[in-house]
Amino acid sequence: MAVAVVSGLLHTAPSAQRSAPAPASADLVELDIVVLDREEHPVAGLRQEDFQIKEDGHLVDVKTFSHVTALGTV
Repeated sequence: MAVAVVSGLLHTAPSAQRSAPAPASADLVELDIVVLDREEHPVAGLRQEDFQIKEDGHLVDVKTFSHVTALGTV
């Protein structure tokens, strides 16, 4: 099974300038993720439950998920 982890893509302010955590935001960030096996072939059939997205080491809720297959791939 393949696992994709994406981190640090949202707010990237330097840690020295951080103060109290900002209130939760309603921003929706779209991520395109490509999952390949050890032979670098696309992994098919993945579901939302197969992914964990983290920001600064903390899990972020995945609100939507769409599986897309590019033309010419399995």
